[in-house]
Amino acid sequence: MSVPSLPSLNKSPQNKRRLRGRFLIGGITLVVGVAAYYSYRIVRELLLDNLKNNALLQVQQGNQELNQWLVARKTEAATLANTPSLRTMDWGTVGPFLKPEKQRLEHFYYLSMISPDGSYYSTKGGKAIGKNLKDRKHVQLSLKGQTYVSDPVISRTAEGTIVAVTTPIRQTPQSESPVIGVLAGLIDIHCLEKVVQGLEYGSGSYAFALNSEGMPIVHPDQSLMSTINDQNPTSLLEAKDQNLAAISQRMVARSQGIELTRINNQAVYVAYLPLAEADWSIALVIPQGNIESQLQLLDLIAMVLVGLIVAMLILLWRVQTFERIQLQRTADLAAAANQAKSEFLSNMSHELRTPLNAILGFSQLLQQDPQIPPHQQKQLDIINQSGTHLLALINDILEMSKIEAGFSTLKQSPIELQELLDSVKAMMELKATAKQLGFEFVYSPALPQFIEVDAGKVRQILMNLLSNAIKFTQKGYVSLTVDAIYPASDSSGLMQLRFAVKDTGLGIAPEEIEQLFTPFVQTASGRITQMGTGLGLALSRKFAQLMKGDITVDSVVDQGSTFTCWIEVQQIGSAVPSQVFPQIKGLAPGQAPVRMLVAEDQWDSRAVLAQLLQSVGFEVAEAANGEEAVRLVQSWHPHLVWMDMRMPVLDGLAATQQIKARSQPPIIIALTANAFVEDRQEALRVGCDDFVAKPYQIEQIYAKIAEHLGVQYEVVTPDQPSHSETTSQEISLHCMPATWRSQLQETAQCLDQLGVHQLLEEIPEQHQALKVRLEQLVQDFRFDLICQLV
Repeated sequence: MSVPSLPSLNKSPQNKRRLRGRFLIGGITLVVGVAAYYSYRIVRELLLDNLKNNALLQVQQGNQELNQWLVARKTEAATLANTPSLRTMDWGTVGPFLKPEKQRLEHFYYLSMISPDGSYYSTKGGKAIGKNLKDRKHVQLSLKGQTYVSDPVISRTAEGTIVAVTTPIRQTPQSESPVIGVLAGLIDIHCLEKVVQGLEYGSGSYAFALNSEGMPIVHPDQSLMSTINDQNPTSLLEAKDQNLAAISQRMVARSQGIELTRINNQAVYVAYLPLAEADWSIALVIPQGNIESQLQLLDLIAMVLVGLIVAMLILLWRVQTFERIQLQRTADLAAAANQAKSEFLSNMSHELRTPLNAILGFSQLLQQDPQIPPHQQKQLDIINQSGTHLLALINDILEMSKIEAGFSTLKQSPIELQELLDSVKAMMELKATAKQLGFEFVYSPALPQFIEVDAGKVRQILMNLLSNAIKFTQKGYVSLTVDAIYPASDSSGLMQLRFAVKDTGLGIAPEEIEQLFTPFVQTASGRITQMGTGLGLALSRKFAQLMKGDITVDSVVDQGSTFTCWIEVQQIGSAVPSQVFPQIKGLAPGQAPVRMLVAEDQWDSRAVLAQLLQSVGFEVAEAANGEEAVRLVQSWHPHLVWMDMRMPVLDGLAATQQIKARSQPPIIIALTANAFVEDRQEALRVGCDDFVAKPYQIEQIYAKIAEHLGVQYEVVTPDQPSHSETTSQEISLHCMPATWRSQLQETAQCLDQLGVHQLLEEIPEQHQALKVRLEQLVQDFRFDLICQLV
């Protein structure tokens, strides 16, 4: 019986309604909160963009003022250069003309006339001796016809920073006429300084200007500026502050914009814009808070909203937590019970499988002894079959527990559907025939030939349903109808198989149908017949649900029942044919010796495996615990170690880790009675190469050795024909009395293997061939053919 878990306690209708209400309120709160957050982000971004544009607008206004001032100076210079006096290029004529003009044009320190060869005259000192301006950039550009404003330079004469405005002097008034000289006017940068220093955006903001090479023209940090004594300041393109250097690069490249960055470890916005009339650029540096402080009210509203949403969610969480605390005591008890059950099942699995391993192992070992008399071979068959049946019962109980704990998994494999159904029919038909019931399998023509499914679980579902139908039907018939349901549009190959088991038995009362699939609960029919444990239907339904299906029932008392099971399967093109491992006689000749180490603390289990391995020619050593196993691996160097996981002194997991830590370790196969999936995963995690669960079949051991070591075996060639070669037409029972034949039929109908063997012992020696053939039929479990012979 399973104990309730905390999730199951929360599934009551009242709790479900409360949970739905809280999820609805919490969901609405979250949706409103998310919508409000994104609305806040959008509004904030729009407002921030507007504030940034305002800051950039201030720079544009200063930029426009400077451009207008420079255009005026360029126009003044160009007007002078276009006069007849200047076109004479004769200083005797030009000098007297420029001196009064210099007085009129207050922004110019002095004016100069420059010849194409670079020599020049100025209103300040006449002809310049030993000086030439031909290599100056502004002179070269004006000789090419351009009016240009140079980068500022330090002038000792002007005792400050000056700028040269140069314009071409043409031969004629036409703009296309040849350039015959250059007029240069030197002006100060007081206007530039005034405009730049007048730019601000709140406390802590400042502006600066750079020339075409990234050197500061105007900057509040005077250490960055040129002086009369130091006319080679460092360009801001090479500033140590990488962000400042990056901004300077964009300014020199004549880019414009506003961006958030860090300068001198302070978060600032920098708005920058190039001048149109000179190769200069102006930037305004604004502390981040100066701009974003205007968003504080919006941020405050957002914080209040977030606080309300968080408070609502915390309130819902506290209410839910309070209720969970009320359920926690029950849940703790349930968890403790589940833990105790898991530990009990794990121990029970180990304790039951260990002795059962010895029983099945020694019985299989004895079956290989040719000196065992035939009647004792039959008794060994019965021991082996009974042990296998007991193992199946143990597996059923453990499987139910694993399903309840959520640990059961599917073992999908490709199979031929018709072959699976025929095998179930062959096993169940004898029971129906023994009760003189009609027994019919009806297959839909739409059934796929090959599918991928957990064949063991499907077989167990069908055998449980058919066995129950036969068990509770006294007269009439039992039928199984199988059809396929294909999806309307699905190319994945997934489909549904539907099995309907119908009988004319006792039927089930409506009030008992709800309890029908409860483990260990029997209906009135089951209690009357005193048959079954009440586990089969519960396990079958769990299997069906694992395969994305279910089992339903329709029943009428005294008329019969129909159990319908459907599962999801994968249709495939073909199936891998099943392989039968042959009986092993020994190792094939010509192979090097193979050493095996059996590490097992139970003497009987260790002995059976050691004898099994020695019987075919392997060299075998034994270890009673993990510590002995580690020592033997170091000294004896086995090729393969069979490692039990539960051992004293040093368990198999720790021993495996130590062995695998060595260079060139042997193959290690875990051999344990703990058959849960997590046990296999743990064994493989610590380094085991493979896993075999107890009790095992001899064929499994031989197959694993061949798989990992590549050994070859010498197989036994059967002397007798197989059952498929023995037909019922070749056997006649007329030599035996009618009473004996009647007893044989009754015993075969009851599937009584031991009873049939006892009757076969009564066959006279002169009819030993008949006895041998009948024994072959019993060994192949073909009691149906024995009944047909009678």
